[in-house]
Amino acid sequence: MTTDACRFDRPSPDVVRAFRELPTSIVSDVMGRMGAMDGGIRPIALAGGLTGPAFPVKAYPADNLMCHLALKLAQPGDILVVDAGGYGDAALWGELMSLNAVRRGLGGLVIDGAVRDRSTLAEIGFPVFARGCVPNGTFKRKPGALNQPVACGGLSVAPGDLVLGDADGVVVVPRADAEEILERASKQIEKEAMLRRQIEAGETLFDLLDLAGRFQ
Repeated sequence: MTTDACRFDRPSPDVVRAFRELPTSIVSDVMGRMGAMDGGIRPIALAGGLTGPAFPVKAYPADNLMCHLALKLAQPGDILVVDAGGYGDAALWGELMSLNAVRRGLGGLVIDGAVRDRSTLAEIGFPVFARGCVPNGTFKRKPGALNQPVACGGLSVAPGDLVLGDADGVVVVPRADAEEILERASKQIEKEAMLRRQIEAGETLFDLLDLAGRFQ
């Protein structure tokens, strides 16, 4: 596979930087409470969270050959999003791969599968989100696919979609909708700041959100 096969449109650096300031909860809310991966995808090495364009990887369960190819071909800032079919009995990622990813300037890993070397991953400073941890390693035999839409955490993720991860989990914003979602999220941040001030002044969310009408 050549580097030409891995070229795709990515969100602008300005859009990525702006999303970096937003919590996943706000982004999920303004997307209609959609766009969040299921709760099984959790931070293994948070490292301040991740924000960047998706570099999708389709890997065979118990085989990380395509993860190594993605490490070679992905661009700085890319988030590797790996569809490993939710397989939890072999780790497709570990310490040396995170070291390699840091050296190449990648933005993080989200994998619907397992990783290992958890304590070391936390020290390296490379964000890793996964379905679990297991000591068993993998084979390097089966080709898969790069930069085709994949399924990860219950979502479809396409090349260049914007991936955000923090302590709450992972949200995926379709690349074509990124600027619109950013505008909505910025307004929601302002709205919640106002609500916070009103709560501090003694008001209740029940009244501020006009929830009494729900009981009529």
